[in-house]
Amino acid sequence: MNSPKDFEEDFLSCLICFGKFNHPKTLPCLHTFCLECLRSYIQTTAHYHNGTSFKCPTCRDLAHVPHPRSPDWANQFKTNFYVNNLMEAAAATNAAPQKNLVSSGDSALLSNKEATDKKSEVAAHKSQIKPYLLSLDLLCIEIGKELTSVKREKERIKNLIIAQSKQLLLMVQNETTRCLGRLESISFEIDGVLQSKIESSQRLRSSVESTCSDMDTLINGSDTNIVDDGERILGEKQKLMQMLSTALEIPVFKINYNPGDINVGDILGTADFQREKRVLPLDDAVSGPPKGSSIASPYFSPNNKLTYFSKLETKVKGDKHNPSIRDIALLQIQNGTMVVTDSGNNCIKSFYNIKGTKKDNSRLSTGLPPHAVTVINTQNKIAVTIPKAKEIFVVNVTPTLTLETQIKTHKKYWGITSIGGGNFVVSTCPGTEAGVIDLINMQGDVLQNIHRDSLFPNPLYLASLSTGEIIVSDCTVQKVAGLRQNGDIIFGKDRRFIRPMGMTCDSFGGILIVDANQTVIAMNGQGVVQKKYALQCKDTKKEVIRSVAVHENILYVVSEDSLAFTFLLQ
Repeated sequence: MNSPKDFEEDFLSCLICFGKFNHPKTLPCLHTFCLECLRSYIQTTAHYHNGTSFKCPTCRDLAHVPHPRSPDWANQFKTNFYVNNLMEAAAATNAAPQKNLVSSGDSALLSNKEATDKKSEVAAHKSQIKPYLLSLDLLCIEIGKELTSVKREKERIKNLIIAQSKQLLLMVQNETTRCLGRLESISFEIDGVLQSKIESSQRLRSSVESTCSDMDTLINGSDTNIVDDGERILGEKQKLMQMLSTALEIPVFKINYNPGDINVGDILGTADFQREKRVLPLDDAVSGPPKGSSIASPYFSPNNKLTYFSKLETKVKGDKHNPSIRDIALLQIQNGTMVVTDSGNNCIKSFYNIKGTKKDNSRLSTGLPPHAVTVINTQNKIAVTIPKAKEIFVVNVTPTLTLETQIKTHKKYWGITSIGGGNFVVSTCPGTEAGVIDLINMQGDVLQNIHRDSLFPNPLYLASLSTGEIIVSDCTVQKVAGLRQNGDIIFGKDRRFIRPMGMTCDSFGGILIVDANQTVIAMNGQGVVQKKYALQCKDTKKEVIRSVAVHENILYVVSEDSLAFTFLLQ
C-alpha cells in the first residue's frame, strides 16, 4: 500500500494549490478543492450561461452555482465530509502510537488476569478492523468517481449515437432527393412524349376533317373539274390512310421502382456493458492479498532484476545516415520480430531470425521521418505515425514489411496506440500549446477528442492497457498520466519522472516506462510506481534510451542512436 505521504498527495491534496485540503468543497463533477482556492479560481475564470456557471479546474465540466446572485459562490457547494474523515483518519495514523490501555499507576485495579487478557484481545481485534474505516471512506470516493465516469461515458456514447443518426438521416435525405429527382425526370420525359402524340393526333384529325370537307364539296359541286380534283383528293386520302395505319397506336408507359433492401436492425449498433471488479488495495499486514485480485506483473516483484543479454545494431543496407531510432514494437512472428522506426533514414525496419548479432531484416521507406509504432491488436500489422506528412502507415509484417494503406489525417499526430476495433488513440505535439489526444478510425476520421488541456504540452508517446485506459508520456513536463477514453484523468498530475519517453504494457497490466539515466520504471494501472530498474550494462552507459518493448521475461530497449539492447528478467 502507498505510504501515508503518498496517500495524502494522491487523495488529500487540492489540485489548485497542491497543498493539504482546507475546508474541502466538492463540485457536481465530484472534484474537490479548498474553499479559498475555489473562491480565487472563480474570481479569475470565465463564467458561462449568463454568469451562472464556471468550468471545473480539473475536468472542465460546467459547474452550475445553486444561487448565482449570492456573491460567495464557492461556499454554496457541499463540504466533502468523506475527505474530512480521511484527513482525520490519516492524522490519527500519522500520530504517535497510543499509550497502553492500562497505565502502571492503574495496574493494581486490574489484578484480574482474565479481564486484562480480554481487553488485550479486544484491542488486537480493534487494530485489525479500524484501518477499514479509512478504506471504506476511500471506497465511497472511488465509487463516486466511477459513477461520474459512467455518466460521462453515457453522454459520450449518446453523442456518438446521435451523430451517427444524423449522418444516416442526411444519407436518407440525399437518397430521397436523388430518387425523387429521377422520378421527376422520368415523368417529364413521358409527359413530353404523350403531349407530342396528342398534338400530332390533333393535326392529323384536322387533315382528315379537311379532306372530308373537300370530298363533300366535290360530290355536291359541278362536274367541270371532277376528274382533276377527284384525283387530287383521292391522293391526299391515300396519304392520310398510310398515316392513320400507325396513328391510332397509344404509347403506354410503366414507371418501375425497385426498392432497395432496408434492414434497420442494429443499423446504429448496440449499446451494452461489461462488468469488472477492481479491488481497493489494503495494507497487506492488515488484510493480506485481496481476494479475487489478478496476478501482478512479474516486473513488480522486489526480488527480480534485469540482466543484460545482448545488443543489436540497427544500421542496415540502404541507410544513408546514422539511424535515429524513435520507437520499438514486438510481434510474435518467426520466433519474434522486432520493428523500429528510424527518423534518421526515413524508414521502418524489421529484424527477425535474430541469433546473437546476426539477423535478417526488411526496410520500408516512409518518405518523411516516422515516429511512433503500435501493433494492431491480434493482427500481424503495425501502424506508424508520419507527423510531417499528416499520415499513418498501416504495414503488414510477414516478417518482411509491406505497406497496406496510408491513412490521411488532418493533424500532425506523433503518439499512437491501438485500442482494438480498427481504432487508434493518437496525440499531437505542438510544443507551445496544449497537446491534443484524439480517438480516430482507420479512415483518419476523428471519432472523439479525449483530451485538450494544458496537462500535456507534448504527449510524445502513448500506450494502452487491455482494460482500455490510455497511458500518456510527456518528457517536457516530466509526467506520465493515465486517462480513460472519456477524458477522465486517473493519475499523473504530479511530476514523478526526470525524462519519461517510450512505454509499453505487459499482459498483466504492468506499465514499463523509459526514464533518464538508463532507467526503466514499472508502474501499475493506478499510477503507483512498483519498482525501478537500472539497465546495468557498459554499452548503455553513454546511450540515451528512447523506448521499450516487452515479451514475457525479455525486455527490449532502443537508444536514440543505432543500438537495441535485450535484458532478461530474472
